[in-house]
Amino acid sequence: SGLTLVGGDATKLRAFLHFPAVFGGEECTEITDSLAKHGITDVYYGHIHSPTPPPPVATHRGIRFHLVSADALNFAPILVK
Repeated sequence: SGLTLVGGDATKLRAFLHFPAVFGGEECTEITDSLAKHGITDVYYGHIHSPTPPPPVATHRGIRFHLVSADALNFAPILVK
């Protein structure tokens, strides 16, 4: 599957991706299928090249996708929960 689960709270699984699996009407179903299969609840990503960035949090297939690129956050860190 490509995913390795390591420690932590098994009731809330998170994934960190370089780029979003869903963006601008496009979806990488191989990634979203794997996220859904493994019960990932939240995905954090940051690499965006777009004049119009996506919303800070968007839900797709029951998974919350969080945009956490430094420029989108005005270079202020956020707490990942």
